[in-house]
Amino acid sequence: MASIGVTIQAFEEATRGQPPGAADELVVGKFIPSRIRKFESPREMVNTVPWDSWTVRDKIVQQAVRDILEPILERLFLNVSYGYRKEKGAARAIGRVNHLIVTKNGSG
Repeated sequence: MASIGVTIQAFEEATRGQPPGAADELVVGKFIPSRIRKFESPREMVNTVPWDSWTVRDKIVQQAVRDILEPILERLFLNVSYGYRKEKGAARAIGRVNHLIVTKNGSG
């Protein structure tokens, strides 16, 4: 089933009772993602803004792989690594740098 432009509910109904498919393909190393659908949206003061749309099937696979890999990789990262991490990110990194600046300047 091509799942571009399909809602999660429609995908679930269409695939109910079918063999797992993507899971089996992942296990044997034969999963092939669908083509990404490219769109352009109008935006104020800019002609258009390009964006990509993944299929529901591919989004489900991406999330499943992330759910498996994230806890494994999280243990390997340094605590001072903030990029693209749960409960971290740029705002916390900036806060940490500000804290270190204030602490260093206040004690020195």
